[in-house]
Amino acid sequence: MSNISSGLLAAVPLAVVFTIHALVRNKALVAFFRGTGPEASTAPSLTIFLIILACLVAVAFLFGLVAGLIHGRMGLPSFRALAFGAALAFTLLAVITRTPLLGDKIFWNLAVGGLLGWLVPVFAA
Repeated sequence: MSNISSGLLAAVPLAVVFTIHALVRNKALVAFFRGTGPEASTAPSLTIFLIILACLVAVAFLFGLVAGLIHGRMGLPSFRALAFGAALAFTLLAVITRTPLLGDKIFWNLAVGGLLGWLVPVFAA
């Protein structure tokens, strides 16, 4: 299987995980983004949620594509080290900077690094 295909295939479970997470955290995510500007404050909650969901799914496939391309250049041991290391580094950075939605960002970082770091090499083999 090509590197691009393996990355996009690995993005499917990531998109499912993001979707489930968004469904569980629906109210908190909508409340956060509702306060980001005047347009968001007047938009219906369902519209805001669907935009969040679409962005998360799109990001899952974008990261999957990039992960597949990087895996094709690096090989297995280096790729897994990079994926897991980047997930931990971005998580640490989120904690240090006290970013909003900290719990969600930690979850997203670990999901991207963990799932793509594990699944892209499996699908590429």
